Amino acid sequence: MKTCHGAAPPTTQDGDRLMTDELESIAVDMGHGRSRTMAELIGGWQRHVTRLDEESRMPVQRSTWGAHDYFAALSLRDWVRDGASSLSSDLKRLVDFRVSDADRLLRHFTDPDARGLVARFGRATPGADAWWWHRIPRSGPVRDELETWLARAAQEPTSQ
Repeated sequence: MKTCHGAAPPTTQDGDRLMTDELESIAVDMGHGRSRTMAELIGGWQRHVTRLDEESRMPVQRSTWGAHDYFAALSLRDWVRDGASSLSSDLKRLVDFRVSDADRLLRHFTDPDARGLVARFGRATPGADAWWWHRIPRSGPVRDELETWLARAAQEPTSQ
C-alpha cells in the first residue's frame, strides 16, 4: 500500500521488529577493546538475573554462581545503561522495555544494600542512577559469600 508520502508506515508490530533488529546492530563499547551488541547485552542481563534468582532458592552446587557472577550481571546492566545513553528516545524506550522484566526480577529477590556491601566487595563506585549496585540478594550463595567476606574483612587488622 502506498500513501502520498511513499510506502505505508509500518504497523506497530513491524515497527517493533525493526527497532529490535536495530538493537542487533548497535555496538556497545565495553572497554579493553571489547564490544557487544545492545541485544546481546540485554539478553545477557536477562539470563544472568534469571539464573541468579533461581540459584538463590536452591541448594549450593559446584556450578552455583557466586558474588563475582553477580558483579558480572551488574556490569552487564551498566553497559546496557551506558549504551542506551546515546540512543534515540524511541530506542531508549525499547531498551527500557526489554530490561524491565529482569530489572523487576532483580528487585524481587534482592533488598536495598544499606551497608554498601555489594559496592565495597566489588570495588565499585556506582552512581545513584545505577540502582542495581545498591541491591543485595536476600538469601542464597551470593549473599552468603558477601557476608562471609564482610566477616573476614572485619577480623583483619587494619594497617597503620
